[in-house]
Amino acid sequence: MPDITMCSGEREVGDDLFVCPRKADCYRCTAKPSEHRQAYFTEAPFHRESGSCQYFLPVYGKARSKEK
Repeated sequence: MPDITMCSGEREVGDDLFVCPRKADCYRCTAKPSEHRQAYFTEAPFHRESGSCQYFLPVYGKARSKEK
C-alpha cells in the first residue's frame, strides 16, 4: 500500500481528455492503491505544454524516461 497521493494520469480540459505521456513510468499511476483509504490528485498535475510533472515518481527497477 503506497502512502502517497496517487494519480489517474488523466486530465479533462473542456471537452478534451489529456493522458499524461509518463503515466506508464510513474509510480503514482501504477502502484496498487490501498483498499481502505487512498488519496488522489483531483486532476493529473502534469504540464501539457512541456510534458513534465513536478510530482513524477519513477517506478523502481524501470528505466527512467527523460524529464523534459
